[in-house]
Amino acid sequence: MIPPILLNILVNLGIFMIISLSLNLEVGFGGIPQFGRVLAVITGAYVTAGLVGRIVALIGG
Repeated sequence: MIPPILLNILVNLGIFMIISLSLNLEVGFGGIPQFGRVLAVITGAYVTAGLVGRIVALIGG
């Protein structure tokens, strides 16, 4: 069984690799950087962090 910390590192590494690959393909083949995808990822991360913080606050008191 994989330790939780190693699994967390691997998941984060995979997410960063997917995002960087999509940006590399976009700029490399198209030549025009469009940061709409990055904005969507940032918005999703911000909303997820906010929801997790609120859920932890509700559970923890």
